Amino acid sequence: MLAAVGIGARAMVARLCNWGSAVPSALGQAGRLMTTSRSVQLLILAVGAALLAFAAAATAPFHSPSLVERFQCPEGSTLRIQEYHASWTTPGQTGISIACVDALGTVLTSENETRGFWLLVAIYFLPSLAALMITAALFVALHRRLTMR
Repeated sequence: MLAAVGIGARAMVARLCNWGSAVPSALGQAGRLMTTSRSVQLLILAVGAALLAFAAAATAPFHSPSLVERFQCPEGSTLRIQEYHASWTTPGQTGISIACVDALGTVLTSENETRGFWLLVAIYFLPSLAALMITAALFVALHRRLTMR
């Protein structure tokens, strides 16, 4: 039973981790194989990191509000995250309001909101890229180890 699980896991990892191994050519010739180039691998990692960075920046008010406040709120204001209950469409509907407010509680608008969001995306890009590169390296190492047997 355990041997079958090991073989199944080995096949799954071999399918998932095709980085740098032979894949069918775009020309469609059965006997001709090519390898995935490093530039394509880095492009895939960069796009994945950009998606993770965008998601992290979009959810930043919840996990790092002080960072959002620094880049999006005007000087002297604070970030306020507030849950509200709305009843105009569906009874019991809730939503979340995220706004910069001054000391008197007045909601402020900032010309830095869009620029601040893209700065957050840039800040989260490098850690996301590093995490994906480490994960890819671990998968490649695991693939090589399992296919050597």
